[in-house]
Amino acid sequence: ENLCRGVQLAAAAASDTYRGLGLEWYFYGVDEPGADNVFALEQYRNWKAGGAPVYVTMYKPDFWTAMAQYLDAPCFSSSMVNNPESCEKIRRECARLGKQFWWYGSGCYIGQEGRMFPNRFLAGYLFWKTGARCQVSWTYIRPHEDPFNDFDGEKANSFEPKDQATVYPWLEKAGDWSTYRGPLQTIQWEALREGVDDYCYLWTLADSAEDAASAPGNER
Repeated sequence: ENLCRGVQLAAAAASDTYRGLGLEWYFYGVDEPGADNVFALEQYRNWKAGGAPVYVTMYKPDFWTAMAQYLDAPCFSSSMVNNPESCEKIRRECARLGKQFWWYGSGCYIGQEGRMFPNRFLAGYLFWKTGARCQVSWTYIRPHEDPFNDFDGEKANSFEPKDQATVYPWLEKAGDWSTYRGPLQTIQWEALREGVDDYCYLWTLADSAEDAASAPGNER
């Protein structure tokens, strides 16, 4: 009980701070938990009880079933929204419960690096089709040891040794982040930009069509 109260106090303090700064923020505790993860269940419950808005990534429907009432921004794996039936079910459930509908799947997963199609489709046309509020990319820059060597990250992250970088860090001196000078652009990053453009064109076209549908005969 003391630990629960402590977490709730921390949540309230963080919420007050960010609210005072006028920032939209979300508490993100555990990545892709299942309903058997008691730590994640209790962590999210108590941050929510303390007044924090909470966000979680998930690919297991059981966590959504168990925790839907506590989540403000549930972020579903692309595998959960990549067909019309499951996507519509999730969208309806989020609307019924007053939750934001987010999903993730673009970025630098294996098969996306060095290619245009996956990120452009995910961040553009598919994002628009799902009707979600946000589409999340994994991940901007998170190298393990040398960012240009996918085979040396075992010590930094034995579970996922591959470098996780949609763009790559420009370091004037290798391994010295004090010499960081910005991101090095990549094809997969350019694809995300093109996907955003596609989304904007689709939204504009649909909005214009909606306006036209209610216009007088000649204008329509």
